Amino acid sequence: MIESIRCLEDLRVTQCDKLVSISIDLGELPCISRLEISFCSELRNLPKGICRHSNLTKLTIGRFSKSIDFNSFQTVLDGIEQSKSLRDLSLHGWEHWDSLPYQLQHLTSLESLTLFGFGMEALPEWFGGLSSLSTLYLNSCHKLRHLPSEEAMQRLKKLQQLVVIGCPLFQKMHREENGPDSELSKISNVPHLWSWPNL
Repeated sequence: MIESIRCLEDLRVTQCDKLVSISIDLGELPCISRLEISFCSELRNLPKGICRHSNLTKLTIGRFSKSIDFNSFQTVLDGIEQSKSLRDLSLHGWEHWDSLPYQLQHLTSLESLTLFGFGMEALPEWFGGLSSLSTLYLNSCHKLRHLPSEEAMQRLKKLQQLVVIGCPLFQKMHREENGPDSELSKISNVPHLWSWPNL
């Protein structure tokens, strides 16, 4: 039925605890601009065509069954790097995923990025290429210790807000380190910093 609604613009599938599979081809819904598929703990088979939309502006994806490995999750995002309209992206991962999908580094039009529950210890250097990024949310990344280098962070000229919640190792380093190479020095040009617990 959903595939027949050709004018559908906003689709949200969230907290469906018994949902195992989504068999629709989202590529057949040409008007989708806002899409959320999140917190479906038994979802094992992901829909096709998630990133085949030229007018997709907001995407929220993950977390799903732990049986989905990182490579499968990354494959869902194939094609997203060609998106020029995507402005808001939220990705929900697992703590045993120690890297981020490679496609993200090409999203130079992205304005807001949320990373929830990933297990990387540092954000990659290519973060400095996200030239349109104005808001970055880091939530429940329990192993995170480091931002990219100061040089990479300084390239984020439009970054106005950094929100850090539930990243205890990163927040501990913020409180204890000082000096020109500290994590705090890397974000000295960011006007608004929010953290819980406080930095």
